[in-house]
Amino acid sequence: MFKGKRWVLFLLAILLLLMILAVPVGGRKLRTVPVSGEQSFSGTVETLNEHTCEICKCIEISATVKTGAELLEVRLGPKTFLDERKFHLSRGDSIQVTGIRFTERRKCGNPGRS
Repeated sequence: MFKGKRWVLFLLAILLLLMILAVPVGGRKLRTVPVSGEQSFSGTVETLNEHTCEICKCIEISATVKTGAELLEVRLGPKTFLDERKFHLSRGDSIQVTGIRFTERRKCGNPGRS
């Protein structure tokens, strides 16, 4: 029985050592992976919206941004995150956003369409 416990401790020690060796050290830099489809959008804030995240139930902030002839909803993030960093936007502010354009499925109507 005692040998079995030693074996488990030995395996845990090896696992810990492997985890430590896997962490980047010193001048080693992690490779950045470019995101395909990323674009920059510039425009003027038309409205600011608060909504509850369906997953984590936190309050999120989004902005409706007028970019030329179209309106885009820009998801800015959790309200608590933005408040902690004193990040505030107002109607009429000019912003530039880098992100990925996507269309969310509608909750009502045709569930298969996006």
